[in-house]
Amino acid sequence: MNNEFGVKLKNLREKHFPGHSMRKVADLVAPQIQSGDYFFTQLNKMESGVLIPSANLLLKILDAYSADAEERKEVLIAYATAAALKKVDEVGQASKQNIHREVVESLHRKLKKKN
Repeated sequence: MNNEFGVKLKNLREKHFPGHSMRKVADLVAPQIQSGDYFFTQLNKMESGVLIPSANLLLKILDAYSADAEERKEVLIAYATAAALKKVDEVGQASKQNIHREVVESLHRKLKKKN
């Protein structure tokens, strides 16, 4: 899995909060972005490439990190790519499920005809 988005987000966090752990940054940022108690978990999943946040949440994070225009652009391009790849994967999975279902239904119809 390509995790360019997570890497860029992590690099941005480390640049704007040098020496702070992810948990410390999450504790500092959570009130600014009006996030709940689980922001550390969300941030960890975002940086690991497991979670693609909503665009609204990402913009709040970029504001809290005081990202400049170039940093925002880089992160947003990586975000858009990750979101698009996730959609492609979802469509691919749905297609596989539909094909599987169609094959099963076709076999079921053939078996019914034989009986």
